[in-house]
Amino acid sequence: MADDWDGAVKAAVKILGKAGDVPKPKPILKTELDSAVAGRKALASAMDDLVDALTSLEHSVDWPRQYITHFQDKVNVFDYGLDPKDPVAAKKIAEARKIINTWLDQKIAVINRTDAKLRDGRRHLLELKKQVAQ
Repeated sequence: MADDWDGAVKAAVKILGKAGDVPKPKPILKTELDSAVAGRKALASAMDDLVDALTSLEHSVDWPRQYITHFQDKVNVFDYGLDPKDPVAAKKIAEARKIINTWLDQKIAVINRTDAKLRDGRRHLLELKKQVAQ
């Protein structure tokens, strides 16, 4: 199937043969249809760029999550300047770890929500592009 009016006419005449003819639309129809096709192509291209931008943004959002997760490993073995063999100090260390990890977990949760929104946005954009292409 042709993307523009001229291509459609050529395809139809090819089937009809030299004796065949195709009705002539008003010039505005051809211009507007061709413009609409070009507009859809431009929109699809812009959507591709947006999908790429969202994917790139997802990658940049993922880096802090990885860093925080790695930092939590350090937090979980750090002695906070106290003697972990002393029961009183061990309890303080555990409480401090819990406070720090809770804060870090909250930051990871924000990142996860942002990441989920970006993925949803990309999926919606791809679905819209599919509808525009039809």
